[in-house]
Amino acid sequence: MSAELSLLNSFGREALRVTRLIFYYDAQHDLRLWDHVLPGVTYISPINQEEFIGIAAYRDAIKEDFELWFDIYEEKYRLDHATENAAVVTGSYILQYREEENFFFMARQRFTALLVKADGRPMLKHLHISDPDYTLRSDSRKLADGSFGFNVSNELSSFVSRLRIAATHDRMTGLYNRNYLDSDYDALNAISLKGRGFVLYFDLNGFKQVNDRFGHDVGDEVLKGFASALKDSVSAVLQGTCLIRMGGDEFLCLHNNGTREDAARIVRELKAECARHWSQYAAYVSFSAGMARARPQMTLNELISVSERRMRRCKRRLSVSRGVPYAGR
Repeated sequence: MSAELSLLNSFGREALRVTRLIFYYDAQHDLRLWDHVLPGVTYISPINQEEFIGIAAYRDAIKEDFELWFDIYEEKYRLDHATENAAVVTGSYILQYREEENFFFMARQRFTALLVKADGRPMLKHLHISDPDYTLRSDSRKLADGSFGFNVSNELSSFVSRLRIAATHDRMTGLYNRNYLDSDYDALNAISLKGRGFVLYFDLNGFKQVNDRFGHDVGDEVLKGFASALKDSVSAVLQGTCLIRMGGDEFLCLHNNGTREDAARIVRELKAECARHWSQYAAYVSFSAGMARARPQMTLNELISVSERRMRRCKRRLSVSRGVPYAGR
């Protein structure tokens, strides 16, 4: 057996295995990916063939890979060159996003990877990925076949960003919607389990009457006015607060380190802001609020449930004080 063939069977074979692992870990959102990457790695992205140098830049360049779920099919790996200390692996695969991403995208990508020996094992030194199925052009002139060239990676990145924003934001108010709560529940719940912060649950009083009396256009203005007042009130007290329109005229305010006093200040600020934002409709509509303080091992769902019950209790008291039958849940 020749020395060259022996090298292909030892370092080269291990380089093939590590390359497969890198792509597998990327698809699985597995942070062990970085155990096989050198600090000074060079990464050339399929997006504009942009070059990133260093593990921090590489990590930032592929952060969307760790936000979107995809699988890879028809993988092909070929060992093009191997010595005692370096190996070049080339190949291709088909990338396809999973059904839970709510849209379909499939593309074949090619790669060239250089792995060098570090601490006795192959480590990724250079990775170049390209999209061979698409023409990357910076101008809009027609191609020979009559089609227009465009950078599909930029288009896709922009499209994904728009989809994510549309899916998790309320179009009318600009706040997060309930989908955001569901999609990021694990992260938000992990914060709540630390036993710090609070949940404030809001519901508008008299909103149905406003809709019935003045029409839905005015009702929409009332909702937008409340959302704006809520943002202004919260920003005057705390930074980093999550605001969610739960649906209809119900809103949620989450903070991972605020105190009971902060929550009370937000409610006081909100009363004044609503009077300003609602102006001529302030006589017809108000809001009820309920607050739940985080406790260790109390889940986010439990906090939301407690704050909602307390908001309903507030709503009933206001109805009784006004001599109006309570029609809520």
